[in-house]
Amino acid sequence: MEHQLFAGVDVASRKLDVCVVDTKGNPVCRELRVANSPEGFAELQAVLATLGAPVLVGCESTSAYHRPLLRALDGVADTVELNPLVIKRFTQLQLRGSRSDRTDANSIAQYLRTFRPKPSPVTETKRRDLTMAVRLRRRRVEERTANKNALRRYLGELLPGFHNHFRRTTPLWLISLFAAHPCPAELLALTPADLATVRTPGGRSIRSSELEELQGFLHSSSVEPWSPLLRAAVGQLLQDVVRAEQAVRELESLLEEETRTLPECTLLRTIPGVGALTAAVAIAEVGDVRRFPSVDHFIGYCGLYATSKTSGDGKTTGRMVRKGNRMLRLQLLLASTTARD
Repeated sequence: MEHQLFAGVDVASRKLDVCVVDTKGNPVCRELRVANSPEGFAELQAVLATLGAPVLVGCESTSAYHRPLLRALDGVADTVELNPLVIKRFTQLQLRGSRSDRTDANSIAQYLRTFRPKPSPVTETKRRDLTMAVRLRRRRVEERTANKNALRRYLGELLPGFHNHFRRTTPLWLISLFAAHPCPAELLALTPADLATVRTPGGRSIRSSELEELQGFLHSSSVEPWSPLLRAAVGQLLQDVVRAEQAVRELESLLEEETRTLPECTLLRTIPGVGALTAAVAIAEVGDVRRFPSVDHFIGYCGLYATSKTSGDGKTTGRMVRKGNRMLRLQLLLASTTARD
């Protein structure tokens, strides 16, 4: 469809500023400001319906503020989600001295008129849900890692020799024991019979050999008595680690169930190294792979290419770039490691 009108929308949390221009860049109606709400979407739909010509509507990607608008305009007008950095550079080329929400809406409309980007398909409900779940899981993983690192530092200071005994990582069974009894004196008084009520976030019981290992370490370490304040501080950190671990496991279980219902995930899992989580991340972050003109464009989106410098006949290849979709790049690298093993 050949678009004859171009509507730029500057999106804020509570309002939308709209500017519509024709193929020559001239405004075709007064600048519009509506609420970023269902009522505002209905008002904007009514205005677009009165224009009497095919309209291309564009807005910058603004986390979650713009997505309800795009879903509301689905079927009413072609829409496109734009990179804010692209609009920023385009605005700079216009040499405009001052900026406002209205001028930003005009810049978006002028960009649409100049470059005529292809309309973006509205995110399907299943992909939207999958995207929210995989991104929330990633945040929980980062929280878990940060809390476990902090816990390891604290225990290394409070329990001499801790880093030498538990070299690589702090075992989950140890965290579960400390979370249930956040004091060395209590841990030393435990018996195998007391382990019946202690479980790891995965539901595994604590073995008596693990309790013996911990108690043997505590006996050999000159541990000072912990004050109530210290017990409370370490106990809160332990609970944060356990909660994050439980949240990650729950989300991974739900993602495993969801991927069984998606034919695309079933196909992706036939690739060596690709499991349920990698397939879910790929579907959530990539969407329709046909939107990439070539394999090189897809590799660039993933950030899976190295820097290179060319001078004369020489070419130097450096480290991998720190660009592209961070979550997708990390998950694909983990999948490649699994495939190699």
